[in-house]
Amino acid sequence: MNERILFITESYYDSPSPNGSCVKKVADTLIGGGADVHVLTLKNERAREDAEIDGVKVYRVNTYLEWRVLFSKRIPHLIGRVLSRATKLLKALLIPRHPLRAPRVLRLLTKRAEEIAQKENIQVVIGVYRDFETVMAAVRLKEKFGDRIKLIIYTLDAISGGVCSNRLVSERMHVKKCREWELKMLSVCDIYCALEAHRGIYADEIYKPYTEKIRFVDVPNLLKSNFDYGKAPSGDMNFVFTGMLSETNADPSFFLGAFAHICASRPEARFNIYGGVSAGVLRLIEKSGLYNERIFFHGRVEAEALDEARRSADILLNFGNEHFCGIPCKIFEYVSTGKPIVSFYKIDGDASTPYLKRYKKAILIKNEPTAERACAEKILTFFDSVKDITVEREEIYKEYYSNTPDELAGIIRGA
Repeated sequence: MNERILFITESYYDSPSPNGSCVKKVADTLIGGGADVHVLTLKNERAREDAEIDGVKVYRVNTYLEWRVLFSKRIPHLIGRVLSRATKLLKALLIPRHPLRAPRVLRLLTKRAEEIAQKENIQVVIGVYRDFETVMAAVRLKEKFGDRIKLIIYTLDAISGGVCSNRLVSERMHVKKCREWELKMLSVCDIYCALEAHRGIYADEIYKPYTEKIRFVDVPNLLKSNFDYGKAPSGDMNFVFTGMLSETNADPSFFLGAFAHICASRPEARFNIYGGVSAGVLRLIEKSGLYNERIFFHGRVEAEALDEARRSADILLNFGNEHFCGIPCKIFEYVSTGKPIVSFYKIDGDASTPYLKRYKKAILIKNEPTAERACAEKILTFFDSVKDITVEREEIYKEYYSNTPDELAGIIRGA
């Protein structure tokens, strides 16, 4: 009998977040093995209806109020700003329940999950963490159905070691409350999958009672082994970034200064951004004088367009963040292409470093705002030295096998 599996995640195709992209790869692997896979997720600006995507049944409920305001095309700009401020006030009122940000979303997810579990006779539910609401909906499902359903919690971000998005909550309070929630999750779940990079967090004595439940996996975001490399590097210095640029996570400010120097010597150079850009970073790009001339922002695009963007790149860009737990999922998609990678880091313990050091067409550059010209020269020298080197896909697949979806899919099948 085929396994009947339900993922609960904040994002999925179309227009997935990096976490949604990882879930898609695992779901596809399970489908390929004959499983019956369902995904419960939140609506976004591109996907609002239930659908079947590559054999996976996808169900959607309303998302957070601030995202609904952001995505709405019917709300006038001024009213949208007022509503946006109102959601920030709501965050303040919800501090006692931090890190939960939207009880209503939790109720919607829980209700729909119960309906799916009952109708489809779900055997295994996977609560995917980036949002507490998605994990807690899975926990509630387990509490309701008991031993009939196996609960796996899958954390692509560190729950009690992660970054706090609510500026009204101190870091100390954030870690304390997140640990309380995490211990609750551990007490209920059957299997708890944490990232290998976060192993050190779980060495703490408080996790000792749950040692047998905790499994360590890696980010399953390597593109499938038959990914089409497509276009070879053109030599035109097409820099491509995929993901979200912001002042705290993936800050491109240092590179923008270096890129201006690159453009002075390589008039064909261009920088294409696919994904999101914070208001602060967008202002920096506009002030550079290169916006819509050398720097182009394409917004969030369909998966096929994203594949095409990676195929057309000469250099793929990664920007590290200020937190040791933050592994950009995109680096495994980058590695899959065999293209040169330029990765910037702010802290010496950047989580991307151990992975990219194993890739022979990557260069790691520390953010040093006074060294923009030297950085530009370093990038040019690096590109000229590696652009004609070929990395065989078999070599990539062997080196980064733990970053395929197979490992997690095996844990789910064996639950």
